[in-house]
Amino acid sequence: MTEILDGKELLPDPAITLRRLEKVDDRWVIKAEGGTAAACPVCGMVSSARHSNYQRHLRDLPLQGRTVRIQLGVGRWRCGDACCHRRIFCERLPNVASKFARETCRFSEVVDLLGYALGGRPGERLGGRLGFPVSDDTLLRRIKKTARLRSPSGPVPIIGVDEWAGRKGYGGYGTILVDLKRSAVVDLLPDRSVASFEKWLQEHPEVAIISRDRDGVYAEGGYSGAPRARQVADRFHLVQSLIRAVQDELAHQRHHLLIPSQELVRSNAIRETPKALPGASPSQQRGRLPSPRQDNSGDSRKRSCSGW
Repeated sequence: MTEILDGKELLPDPAITLRRLEKVDDRWVIKAEGGTAAACPVCGMVSSARHSNYQRHLRDLPLQGRTVRIQLGVGRWRCGDACCHRRIFCERLPNVASKFARETCRFSEVVDLLGYALGGRPGERLGGRLGFPVSDDTLLRRIKKTARLRSPSGPVPIIGVDEWAGRKGYGGYGTILVDLKRSAVVDLLPDRSVASFEKWLQEHPEVAIISRDRDGVYAEGGYSGAPRARQVADRFHLVQSLIRAVQDELAHQRHHLLIPSQELVRSNAIRETPKALPGASPSQQRGRLPSPRQDNSGDSRKRSCSGW
């Protein structure tokens, strides 16, 4: 069944009204307006007494690979509740954008995902190609802000532990602890030692499984801090160990691996050797065959000479 795309479907919320959609330079501009009434954020009374209007400029999801900006006209309203201390309030649209935001909620959600998936500079490069022009500093600032606003985690039965560097190439490795059920970072330890990991495990007796690398530091800290917990090797380090073992074995058996290749080269050389024709001498094989055109030209020269 064929469906026709309505311009209203481009808006982030059906509460706002589409007025115009136009292309300006290399981006799309959507002009829309808010409702004819709004609720007071303090007392909740709905008011239709408009005080004034103002414009909000919001970045939205790209359209046809081009950036989109919404020019949203919203109103200021007078509160009709005499007991409310807020006399004039602005129209709030929580499904469109948060307070003082310059982008829609769905645009902000995609930017956060880019930051978590790729980080700063890679996220900036990919975002520019997809129509999300954000800087690497903005992506990193979003990640830090989300981490600060995250509620404290509860019990952590399955923990993943590994080393981390605050700045690559400058040493000073610490320890990162991840809740593998929620896929969230639980804590960061300032150093990479048995004592700090043991102390953290003693403060969290609910840990039942520890996923770690093959290093002995975290193994010793896990056995001393949580002796009843089960320790397993994580998938990343298992794959790395398998790759290293295969490479070592191939290097050890290199002389055996070269034998089939040498036989293949020898057989190809024998196959490409030209074979002699039966009953022909080598000189006849290398010589060029006479051309019929050359024979005709020679006969004509003889006839012309005999005529003189």
